[in-house]
Amino acid sequence: MKTTLRIAFVLFCLFLQGQLLANTVIVKGTVKDSANHYIANKSVKIYSTDSSNGGCVLSHTVVTNANGYYIDTLTCNGDIRKLIIIVENCDGAKITHDASLTGTSNIVENNFVICSTPVTTPPPVNCKSQFTFSAHGTTVQFNSANALAPGDSIISRSWIFGDSSATLTGNRIDPSHVYSKAGSYTACLYIKTKSGCESKYCADFIVHDTTTVPPTGCKAVFTYTVKDSTVQFNSEGAV
Repeated sequence: MKTTLRIAFVLFCLFLQGQLLANTVIVKGTVKDSANHYIANKSVKIYSTDSSNGGCVLSHTVVTNANGYYIDTLTCNGDIRKLIIIVENCDGAKITHDASLTGTSNIVENNFVICSTPVTTPPPVNCKSQFTFSAHGTTVQFNSANALAPGDSIISRSWIFGDSSATLTGNRIDPSHVYSKAGSYTACLYIKTKSGCESKYCADFIVHDTTTVPPTGCKAVFTYTVKDSTVQFNSEGAV
């Protein structure tokens, strides 16, 4: 009788252990940054969202140790089939890993890399903004036909004429601009190409007011004397 009870107890323990292992999952892993430095005190959230027949709904939070390592044990009376493991990135976004339990193993390992630097492609630099101009009184004619974009196309030209007028946007190649008064100005042209290349060019120039007639009552004269190989000039007679 005692032997029978002992055998029954051992079988019960083995059955209980099998049930415990079937409904127990160990989740572990590491959290480090893109420079391969392990992150301590980082919260790792672990969810089991399997609400199907016999599934468990669990929610755990564990914190990494000084070596960036975390480990947690999930137990349930039902089956633990699917897990979601979440770590917050440096920008506040959630990094989510899905894990499904397959086979006989009850260990799930998930490692995270956070704060990775996004890879950006620098814009191309094979364009060059430039223009010519000619002034006719207070009207200046510009021309950017010589702006360069080899193997590309200019999709935007923005003209800044250097006075109080608004920037001329669009893609005008040869605009003209009338200045309200004579003076020194700096005009600039910003271009952008289809592939994203951007370039700026500026030029200084002087606008003359043709309505102002210069005086004509002056006269240049001079006298001179020659002595040996030396010529002496005198302009005292200029008026």
